[in-house]
Amino acid sequence: GYNAVMLYIEDTYEVDNQPYFGYLRGRYSQKELKEIDSYANKKGMEFIPCIQTLAHLNALMHWPQYIDMRDCEDILCAGDEKVYKLIKDIFASLDKVLTSRTINIGMDEAYLMGRGRYMDINGACDRTEILINHLKRVADIAARYDFTLLMWSDMFFRLATGTHYGEGELNPEIRNMIPENVRLVYWDYDKNEKGHFDSLIKRHKAISDDIWFAGGAQSWHGFTPHNTYAIKANETAVKSCTENGIENYFVTAWGDDGGECSRYSVLPTLFAVSEFAKGNFDKENIKEKFKEIIEKNANELIQKTGLKPNKITIKQIKYAWGSCSSKKNITLNLELIKYSQHAIRYVILHELCHLKYMNHSKDFWNLVEKYMPNYKQVKKEFK
Repeated sequence: GYNAVMLYIEDTYEVDNQPYFGYLRGRYSQKELKEIDSYANKKGMEFIPCIQTLAHLNALMHWPQYIDMRDCEDILCAGDEKVYKLIKDIFASLDKVLTSRTINIGMDEAYLMGRGRYMDINGACDRTEILINHLKRVADIAARYDFTLLMWSDMFFRLATGTHYGEGELNPEIRNMIPENVRLVYWDYDKNEKGHFDSLIKRHKAISDDIWFAGGAQSWHGFTPHNTYAIKANETAVKSCTENGIENYFVTAWGDDGGECSRYSVLPTLFAVSEFAKGNFDKENIKEKFKEIIEKNANELIQKTGLKPNKITIKQIKYAWGSCSSKKNITLNLELIKYSQHAIRYVILHELCHLKYMNHSKDFWNLVEKYMPNYKQVKKEFK
């Protein structure tokens, strides 16, 4: 199972002394973050916020109060004392609401770092040195609050090779420059070759002994996720991480381009990865475990509706998600493993309602709506 949940909050949270930080962005209040933290703890989970301390702060730069903290684009100007005052306020505010001592500080994809206002002030400088010096300042502030920091690792590779995790050697001295309270996170969502993962993990270990890995749930392509590919890619990545001694693995479900994809729809990937992490790569066994989940949903809905079939069968079906025969036997498609719990419950409910109405009449849909008022929204997941 999982023992931590991360929430990407960028600049959408309340920070003391920074009234325009997240202003008009629907930011989380400190009270709300405390509630999230408390709820996670009750579930045996560690709540880890994912913030930004270098790039991806485009919305923040809309406010005049932060314009002179900008290097260029959405990147903070390293070395600017106003930037470190902001970061101090951020850590001080998070210290008040978190029980966890771990924070993801971002620092990814800062491609033009050092090429804007920083260059105007300091001239052309070694950009890896800029990154390291900024990281040290951030880590030093975090250490005052006993925070351990997670940092996306891609910028070390881009600055050394010119491309995202490109080929080429990194300066081995980087190992001695990374602060003790910083852990690098190697993120890789689109590859499915074990040799690729093995090679990059080895290259990461040349600069740090404590590496985390982030796989992807492929939730950022539109209204539905690509669970099939996500499961395959994460299976390969988990095997590589296991063989290479990577102990911390998490799965990202980014909401790019408006966040159209339901978070519930990636549950099949999360379920499969949790089994991979336990050493279970037996697809049939994983499907059987998923059947248990479907059966649990079915039993709950049978009790709720009072509609009881003679038999429920779960198997591969080519042209439907479920069916109900005149003999009151229900068949559910095993491929439902690729969809969310809400979608699974909808299909089960749909077929249960056919026990009373063997058609799609108004009475049938009224019965579906009685037990699932938002069924029309849930149905969209299958389109």
